Amino acid sequence: MTKSAGLKPLFIAVSTALALTVTMAQSASRAESPNDILIIANSSVNAEKISTDDLVAIFLRKMESFGGGRVIPINAKGGTAARKAFQAKVLGMDGASESGYWEEQKIKSGLTPPVEFAETVRAVFHMKGSIGYCRRSEFKEGVVKILLVL
Repeated sequence: MTKSAGLKPLFIAVSTALALTVTMAQSASRAESPNDILIIANSSVNAEKISTDDLVAIFLRKMESFGGGRVIPINAKGGTAARKAFQAKVLGMDGASESGYWEEQKIKSGLTPPVEFAETVRAVFHMKGSIGYCRRSEFKEGVVKILLVL
């Protein structure tokens, strides 16, 4: 038996194990994670889901109504894990580029960024027509509704 013939079963075993590991990692990444970002809404918002395009428009103040009424975007405090994840996953920005966007908007049209709250779930619960976001680990079942999981 040649040396390369003996390596073939080992190669197949390693390849199979590697493929299984990748598949398991992909499945785990699709499972619920405490780091998921949940897009949440006050119960008065007449919608069961939202698109990321609508989220961008709402949080950049390009759209003022959603779900049949006026919408109020609620931001997490700057620098928090939820805010950084929202900026990256939804807005496609980091903190500096979001700040730059709002500086430009204030000069051009007087627009200001959405209000920030330390406890976004509580703020969305209490403010009619509001939409916000939080990490899954911050979510309280039955307090607000989930429109999207990122």
